[in-house]
Amino acid sequence: SSSLFPPILDMYQDSPPVVSKPQKNEPKYATSRFVFDSSALAALKSKAATSTSSAKPSSAKAVMGLLWKSAIAAWKVRSVLFIPVNLRTKVSPPLSPHSLGNIVWLARAKCCDNPKLELELLVNKISNSIGTMNADFVESINGENGIQKLMGALKDFHEVFYDPNSMAECLYISSIRKTGFYEADFGWGKPIWTCIARGNRDLHGLGNIAHLIETKSGDGIEALVTMKEEYMATLEKNQELLHYASLNPSP
Repeated sequence: SSSLFPPILDMYQDSPPVVSKPQKNEPKYATSRFVFDSSALAALKSKAATSTSSAKPSSAKAVMGLLWKSAIAAWKVRSVLFIPVNLRTKVSPPLSPHSLGNIVWLARAKCCDNPKLELELLVNKISNSIGTMNADFVESINGENGIQKLMGALKDFHEVFYDPNSMAECLYISSIRKTGFYEADFGWGKPIWTCIARGNRDLHGLGNIAHLIETKSGDGIEALVTMKEEYMATLEKNQELLHYASLNPSP
């Protein structure tokens, strides 16, 4: 990444912190797994497809949209969705998938507090947000004034995350599918089940987080969701979400 984005040593002097320090009275968090099998994903993609497009959204975008919709229903406040996007495939020509460095940037989508929003609208917001992470964007942050563009975005992120008057909840969803988790062999054979470890604290200052990973069969998605305990209690009872996903099934 340093060859594509040469480091600027003094760039952090005026930069806001990306994550917050743990607070004394920070809320407790709970983690649950929502597992979507292949048939549920097919039905969900059909429901999430827009009436103006013949193409169905990807499985990951459909799941992201449903999780976001369910979170909005639990929060009942304005929300902002953050999605880390791998920029390796966005560069022209594309970088090797084995390129070293955090060549990732956050796409962002905003929404009001209406829990009755259609799934296809939220998925469309997600697609449009990820669509801004293209070759033109990478070129703009790689140019002479790229650092100013990134600093402006960081300040914007900081205001969304830490403004006590924003009255908005943030959801961070990362898809780590097809990254070889089920191919890892440390001498005991390939894993039967693997996931991202989460606890009951918000160690990174990011609040509500979801990680998407493929199931062992490869045709399903497991969403590991961490939220404040009171939100998780509501999320686990969301009938639309439970229509497509199994809650905490045995690995």
